[in-house]
Amino acid sequence: MALKILVVDDEEQIRKLLADILAGQHEVHTASDGQLAIQLAQSVPFDLVLCDINMAGLSGFDVLNTLKSELQSEAEIVMMTGFSCLDSVMQATQGGAADYLAKPFTLSQLEQLIQEIEERRRSERIPLERLTAGNGGEIVGTSPAMIELFKQIARIAATDLTVTIYGESGTGKELVARTIHRHSARAMHPFIAVNCGALTETLLESELFGHMRGSFTGAVSTHRGLFEEANGGTIFLDEIGETSLAFQVKLLRVLQEGEIKPVGSNRSARVNVRVITASNRDLTQAVKEGHFRQDLLYRINAVTLSLPPLRERSEDIPQLIHRFLTQLGEEKQRQITFTPAALEKLLHYNWPGNVRQLQNTVKRLAALSPNGLIHESDLPPEIRHYEGAVELKKLVPDSLVTLQELERRYLIQVLTATYGNKFQAARILNVDRKTVDRMIRTHKIDVEQFKRKD
Repeated sequence: MALKILVVDDEEQIRKLLADILAGQHEVHTASDGQLAIQLAQSVPFDLVLCDINMAGLSGFDVLNTLKSELQSEAEIVMMTGFSCLDSVMQATQGGAADYLAKPFTLSQLEQLIQEIEERRRSERIPLERLTAGNGGEIVGTSPAMIELFKQIARIAATDLTVTIYGESGTGKELVARTIHRHSARAMHPFIAVNCGALTETLLESELFGHMRGSFTGAVSTHRGLFEEANGGTIFLDEIGETSLAFQVKLLRVLQEGEIKPVGSNRSARVNVRVITASNRDLTQAVKEGHFRQDLLYRINAVTLSLPPLRERSEDIPQLIHRFLTQLGEEKQRQITFTPAALEKLLHYNWPGNVRQLQNTVKRLAALSPNGLIHESDLPPEIRHYEGAVELKKLVPDSLVTLQELERRYLIQVLTATYGNKFQAARILNVDRKTVDRMIRTHKIDVEQFKRKD
């Protein structure tokens, strides 16, 4: 695609050289000083500005600040200098420059830069929306598994039943618990989360039920427990399967009797708290192994929810990425774009750390990206070199289907994940664009239904 490019440099030879190189494919304007560059920018919308830093009169930083703050905030501005140093790089980056070129730079460096700008202009930002029905706009996902989860949350939030949430580490169990609380009649009262696996038995009991002054070494004052703090609201006990059998007896009494007894006290206190627990291990199996009380399991298992791992709902990955980028954008006021090849790698990775790993990966990539465009080469090695197959479990029903039907379902999944973008779909499927068109015609799929509705 042709770009509108402005070259700003007080050396005529450099202006002419860059103009000659770029003019064959792009519309090129030149300016011999900063003042003329600003005047041109008032009338011409530029895609790219190549600007020297050290110039008589207005410096390149003056041009950068004026364009970014007043005239062309969307323009890609690349600073050029023959006297590069850390301070100038930092100043350019903090001022909003897309990149920084140290003179003399090679033709390949310039071509790579132009290619990135073209791709950034051509590529759509990952077009995703937050799902808001039944979940307060926080849990993200439109996969069948997540839609079913939303339905279950909507049904149980209005009740006062205990809930146990099962899921691997990083799948968002606490987020689900918070959503249940927020849509319940207890929403105006506290929600308190406790990681049971992070505390010793004595400390956990003290934290949850409270203790009296002098009840043990270090108890210098009476402490009110978290069950009392959460009175009227909800308490979330994560990693409940890591607690001891002795503690489980005391928790069972709280659930049965609705009262707590602080450590070192002979008096009980009534509490009205909804308990939601979570575990990344099978508690039924833990009962069989003698690590978990069966009577407690019956008490907390009034309702169970199972969160699917991210590898089983890979079609939700683009939506999750958009969610994390939106949060980062609000903080850093900049846009991040993934190339189709990079997005394909993210979709195919198995994500052993689930949503938490994806979030940390997106944050790291955004923080380290110099110009907002993330390539496949920017991804961590374990993602870049991952060669495992795409998880097809969600596409295959209990009974066998024909290969043609499986192809149709997989194509629908890919088109859903790419919002009907045939170019990205072709990259994911590892076929050319014409093949994607043929597959769409063969299976009589309406691509319009997958496109984003703004």
